[in-house]
Amino acid sequence: MYAANGLYVVQGELSTLISSLKRDYNSYQDEERYSPCKRLFKLRDAVNQVEDLMSLNFDHVMEPFLDVIRCEEITGPVTSLALISIYKFINYGLIKKCVPESKLLSTVENIADAITHTRFLGTEKTSDAIVLMKTLQVLYCLMMSPEGEYLPNESVCEIMMSCFRFCFEVRLSEFVRSYAEHCLKDIIQLLFSRLVTLSKEQGNSSERLGLNMKNYGDPLSNCNDNVEDTRNIVSNDESPLPAMDTMPNTISQCDVNDLAERTVPDVENEKHISDNSELPTEELPLLNIENETDLTKNAVDENKKEYINGQGVRFTTQITIPYTKVPYNSGCVLELIKFLVDACDPHDQQNSEVMIGVGLNLLVIAFEVGAYAIKCHINMHSIIKDQLCRNILSLLSYEKMPIFSSSLRLAFLVFESMRQHLKFQLEYYMTNLINIVVNENSKIPYGKKEMALKCLVQLWKIPGLVTELYLNYDCGLYCSDLYDDITKLLSKNVFPFNDIYSTHLLSMDALLAVVDSIERHCHNRTQFTQKSENSSSHDVSEEQKSDSENHLERWHPDFSINIPSHEELMAIKRKKKLLTSGTEKFNTKPKKGIEFLQEHGLLSSPLNPVEIATFLKENPLLDKKMIGEYISNRNNIDVLNSFISSFDLNGTRIDEALRMYLEAFRLPGESPLISFVLEPFTEYWHTCNGNPFANAECAFLLAYAIIMLNVDQHNQNVRRIDQPMTPDAFKRNLKKLNGGEDFDQAMLEEIYKDIKAKEIVMPAEHSGAVLENYLWKVLLRRASSKDGSYIQAPSGVFDHELFSICWGPTLAALSFIFDKSNHQTVYTRTIFGLRKCAFICAHYGMCAEFDSLIISLCKFTNLQNNLDCPENVTILFGSNPKARLATRTLFSLTHMYGDIIREGWSSIFDIILQLYKCNLLPTILVESEDFLELSGKISLIRETVPLGSQKVESSLFSSLYSYIASGGETINHKIQTSNEAELIVTSKDCISESRLESLITESKFFTIESLEALVKALIGTFYKPDDVLALGSRENENAACFLLEMLLKIVLQNRDRVNTLWEAVKQHLYNLITGAIEHNHMFLLERTVVGLMRLASRLMRREEISSMVLQSLNVLLLLNANTLQIVGRQIAFGMYELLKMCAANIHTREDWTLIFSILEYVGAGIAVSKTYNINHQSDNEVLSVSDSNDDSGLDVKSVNNVSTLLSLSPDSKSGLLKVETNEGILEIWPECSTFIHHDAFSFVKCCECLAFLVRNIAHITPYNFTKCVSVIKNFARASLQSNKNVRQKSSERLKTNSKSNKNKTSNPYDADDSDIEDIPSSYSQVSIQLLDLMHTLHTSTADIYRWWVEENPDTELISLWNHGWCPLLQGIASLCCDCRRDVRMSAVTYLQRALLMHDLATLNGDEWEACFRKVLFPLMNKLLNCGKDIDPSGLDETKMRSTTLLSKVFLHHLTQLQSLPTFVDLWITVLELMHKFMISDNSDTLSEAIPETLKNMLLVMLNGKTNSKEDLHSKQAFWDATWNKVNTFLPHMSDELLHHHNNRQVTEQDLDIQLSETSSDLPDVTLPSSVPFSPGVVTPIEPQNPLEVTHGILNQTPILTNSILYQNNILNTQHFANHSQCVEDDQNDELIAVITTVPILQPYQPPIKSEELENNNDNKRDCEVNQQHLNN
Repeated sequence: MYAANGLYVVQGELSTLISSLKRDYNSYQDEERYSPCKRLFKLRDAVNQVEDLMSLNFDHVMEPFLDVIRCEEITGPVTSLALISIYKFINYGLIKKCVPESKLLSTVENIADAITHTRFLGTEKTSDAIVLMKTLQVLYCLMMSPEGEYLPNESVCEIMMSCFRFCFEVRLSEFVRSYAEHCLKDIIQLLFSRLVTLSKEQGNSSERLGLNMKNYGDPLSNCNDNVEDTRNIVSNDESPLPAMDTMPNTISQCDVNDLAERTVPDVENEKHISDNSELPTEELPLLNIENETDLTKNAVDENKKEYINGQGVRFTTQITIPYTKVPYNSGCVLELIKFLVDACDPHDQQNSEVMIGVGLNLLVIAFEVGAYAIKCHINMHSIIKDQLCRNILSLLSYEKMPIFSSSLRLAFLVFESMRQHLKFQLEYYMTNLINIVVNENSKIPYGKKEMALKCLVQLWKIPGLVTELYLNYDCGLYCSDLYDDITKLLSKNVFPFNDIYSTHLLSMDALLAVVDSIERHCHNRTQFTQKSENSSSHDVSEEQKSDSENHLERWHPDFSINIPSHEELMAIKRKKKLLTSGTEKFNTKPKKGIEFLQEHGLLSSPLNPVEIATFLKENPLLDKKMIGEYISNRNNIDVLNSFISSFDLNGTRIDEALRMYLEAFRLPGESPLISFVLEPFTEYWHTCNGNPFANAECAFLLAYAIIMLNVDQHNQNVRRIDQPMTPDAFKRNLKKLNGGEDFDQAMLEEIYKDIKAKEIVMPAEHSGAVLENYLWKVLLRRASSKDGSYIQAPSGVFDHELFSICWGPTLAALSFIFDKSNHQTVYTRTIFGLRKCAFICAHYGMCAEFDSLIISLCKFTNLQNNLDCPENVTILFGSNPKARLATRTLFSLTHMYGDIIREGWSSIFDIILQLYKCNLLPTILVESEDFLELSGKISLIRETVPLGSQKVESSLFSSLYSYIASGGETINHKIQTSNEAELIVTSKDCISESRLESLITESKFFTIESLEALVKALIGTFYKPDDVLALGSRENENAACFLLEMLLKIVLQNRDRVNTLWEAVKQHLYNLITGAIEHNHMFLLERTVVGLMRLASRLMRREEISSMVLQSLNVLLLLNANTLQIVGRQIAFGMYELLKMCAANIHTREDWTLIFSILEYVGAGIAVSKTYNINHQSDNEVLSVSDSNDDSGLDVKSVNNVSTLLSLSPDSKSGLLKVETNEGILEIWPECSTFIHHDAFSFVKCCECLAFLVRNIAHITPYNFTKCVSVIKNFARASLQSNKNVRQKSSERLKTNSKSNKNKTSNPYDADDSDIEDIPSSYSQVSIQLLDLMHTLHTSTADIYRWWVEENPDTELISLWNHGWCPLLQGIASLCCDCRRDVRMSAVTYLQRALLMHDLATLNGDEWEACFRKVLFPLMNKLLNCGKDIDPSGLDETKMRSTTLLSKVFLHHLTQLQSLPTFVDLWITVLELMHKFMISDNSDTLSEAIPETLKNMLLVMLNGKTNSKEDLHSKQAFWDATWNKVNTFLPHMSDELLHHHNNRQVTEQDLDIQLSETSSDLPDVTLPSSVPFSPGVVTPIEPQNPLEVTHGILNQTPILTNSILYQNNILNTQHFANHSQCVEDDQNDELIAVITTVPILQPYQPPIKSEELENNNDNKRDCEVNQQHLNN
């Protein structure tokens, strides 16, 4: 601010000051004589004569005011007015405005000089204090004003020292001292805030000027006079102060002796100082100039350039540089720091507690404001490294808490800003802090420990510090593991003995500080990606750095270049570990330590002396005594020489060299050993310094004498007879020892003085201050070496390594605090810490550490391994907020970071299982898919059996058994609480917030390792520690069902990655099935089977794993009949879902065989052959069942081979069935299957499965065709027994109702059969559906193989008859004997259509004979032997239609049949069956219809042709056999046939003519010239035109060409004419029988004797009986 009316301000101040002076002297007469008044009057006159203040020289304006201030004859109030005037001039900006800038420096310097030399007469204590306050105010205003920037260094130092005097003077009032301290704080803040802009050595350096704040007065020595005595001094007017008189003289001396060119201000008015006044504190000389005697003693000739004194020290002449005053720079700040550091020295007795406290507070301000500016000024580093750090470390043992607190605060600021220059000082400081915290001494107050811990925590939170501690100390070869040690200390300090105090929380905060920092870095890395990655592992992109790191980098623009990589750090740490072990061994026995280091490669083998010497010298952890013992060994002379050579002794005096040498080890006590280690040393020193003595031996003698002198002067244990050695005695002892001459006496005297003043310290022999001084010296020496380099790295570089070290202690500490604390704020903080730890573990993939965290949280939920009853667990959980918080945290972490959980899954599933038992889980987790339920879901929460529903046994043995079964555990009673419902709701809300259902869907995002661990843990939950399933009780069964559902849902969620999981899951499912059967856990068995079917139906959608999954269903074939009744329906419905979804992915023969085998076993109840899988083995071994366990529910002794059950042995070269061709009758499908009772629902559903496959013909391939045909056939046979089984079951149930009512059980799975009313309505129509399926498959057989061959030309051919048509015809034929009339009629119709199908026209004679013997003849025999269970209505019709079908088939394929050698026998069998049908059941219908059918057959057969006598002879033999058989039951048939034949000749002739017109391309067929109507009788007839009626002509159907497959001795493909025959209804039967004409070419066979005939008949009957039995 500039006062525009500055002239008036000056006039006003002059008037006020003059008036005060006049009043002060009470006289206005001699004012002209009074010098201050004289100048004031002159100034007043000058001011009155000008109109503008700029017209005056402002220096002259201020001079009268300054004179008043300096004048000691003026009283305090007047001086105060003058000070106020100067204050206004400065504050109003008058000086800045009115004084040119070139003269501003001298002006402000003059003002500062006057104010710092204020003199006045004391009046009273209060008034004097006001003057002192005004003085401080003016000094403060001057320093803080813009003009203060022009003050020179000297003035600044004077101002600061004046303030210090006021602050430290105890005689002043507290108010003045406090104000002085306030001014000091603001001035120091100003200086250090400007330190960044101040020049570093601008102008004249402080050393050249002799600038030293101590020269401006010692606060203790100069504040001698009491202010209270000032009045006495004034009143007495005596006793002048010589110190005050000498001040001007001193200044003038400075003007003369220092620099002639220096301008000195006018001080004449200061030369006459009254003897009756003085300031409370005297002013000392401005500059510290060396004594003139010191300057002139060694005067140098101007012409000489160099000078060497008597001690050999060389001096070089320096040219005097003129002194130039400049504004203050860093020099005064340096002096200020030195003064403050000295004021803080606790070892200086002159420093009072107040001085130490003020000095610490001011240093705190200095480093708060200018820490990084101080760092930039290298000339300030030495004082900070040495004296300041040592003072800080010394103050750690200070008892006064304020001083201790201030020292900690200062230490934090110093090490935070300059730690890269204070490596070992920081280590020493933090080690001392640790010792304070862990010290159990009761003398150390709790508050001191708390403050030390706070400082440690504060240091711990410095960004990047922990990283640097790890890099520089933990990874430093010869440094302590500072980071590791402090981490362990903090963790240990967290654990309270009784209650939690602030120190425990502080330690936790320190641990969390590291975690917070690492978590923040990890978070930043996840948000940003690096644009470019360098090869080194420590590069961090700008995007990854947090705000705090970027802030730090503003002060640290350059990090260390040589930041090691992770691999290098690991190598260093390994080397450090070996070095530590080797050092310990060396300190015990040096030889063993050296050998250990050689073994591990740290020292070369053989030994390298230089290498060992370096190890001995650089390793500070080695015992000095052991080093001396090792190098004094004569065997190690090379090591000793190398050790000595490692010292740089050039230009050093022998005592200094000896000092360095003896500080490196402990000198042996024996004289020979001392000589052994000294002789080579003195030789080496003598050589390095140019042989200053006569010889090396002289140097040895001097060195030995120095050692003796050191012992004499400093060893208090030496018994002294006389006084300590004097310099003369020392010289006398060395007289004439320098080759007969004396040593330089001056040198000896200096050696004596140095040894006496500074002891040659041998560390092992000293303690206390001497040892501390030595250790500090060693520390500084190490700091100046290469070991003192401090690696400064960006924060977050080695977070992984840092977290690996602090993880264990941090988890232990947080867990303990969480467990012991009941304060919500405290345990919530621990949870936050655990969450951050979890994030870091997830970021770095630290699975083991994350598992530990999860296990700890599981323990805190109080749900794991809780043996209390579920009701109590729920109530306690709802009342425990910590447990709920831990639970929410647990599942939250699982949701976020489940990908890295490994072993922790076991604990998580234990918790989930406990929640299931407590009924706290969401509904979706306790529901399972079901094939039978309409909703598709079934609840896994089963109601417990009420205690009253079971019979209570109160006997002693029953009670004992119950106790033993319960394991001796006491029964937990339910907790009674008033808010039970509220607590239960709270528990459910907590679990609902945890979103457990999301675990299943989240599992598909896990890595394969985590997923495998999850499945392994989930499966392991089923088992006890001895790998036995934890079953046996209803509760265990429910738990197993729930866990099974969890497993199934997880596997289904990860069906894309199920390959690696499948073996373990399959094995577990097998174990569950076996265990459920063994312990009679039917619900678990059902759930396991349903789960297996669910897995198969979902997983088989992936074609690559379809076969692997499907083969796991082999175990279903091993279930016995009783077990199958329980799970059969589920299997059947599951198979339907499987086929509907995955049939397209089933390709191999083995897979289809398994599918159809399961359908057969479950639906049709066909028992699996135990010997069928004996010769098959599988690599996929599963669980074994005990051989003696007959009731296990499995049909075999071992299920080790279930994976290949019922698998066929395919040809290695063929993908289709390999079937050999047999001559005659082919026995391909022996009827050897054993049927058991089947479930109606299962039967119907399995039939739907078959229908689904057959209707979509794409699912039927040569790989499954044969088995499919067999299964459908067996289903047809199984359906025959349906009504009979139902009726039997109904009667049996009526008989056993009374018994079952008496023995009811609570197990819903104990019933073995379904009720009659439970039979589905569609069950009665299944047979009709099977007929349709068999017919559909029958008509598609040829197309299936034809299409397959077209797509696969290399397909091996098979016989369609043996593997297709024949089994299907057998199946249809079996239903012709069904007990239901509609089924029988439909079966006959389907059989007729199937047999007359056009594709069968390609069959050869053998195959048609097999058709008769395997299909038609067994059918006829079955109809003949129908029992009482069959419906009698329509039975005659069935027999009649069957007979008609037999005749039609026989006549249709007579061409093929007549070529067989067994044709006659086949024909005779037909006649026998007709005979039996005629006489069966005494039916009039059959007795009338069958002769007519036979007559028609004979009429057709009579239309044969004979081309030669042999044909005629064969035909005659055939007819002889025919009539021999016919006459036995129809003796008049031949007469009727002759009469009928004559009547129809004309009709046949007309028909022949009509047909010949359309069949000109057919071969000629002529009628025989005679017809045999009876044995031995031939009736001639008229010749007829050749005639052969074909199917194509009859129905006018176009001719088709198909490729049909055959297999005989030579496989080939034939093309034939496919004559399509379409038989629509039974009305065409007679017509077909009449018009079909085929010649008979059966050769003649001789008559059979009666005995042979009887035997043949018996054999035939036996065959028929066997065939009938097989059909049954």
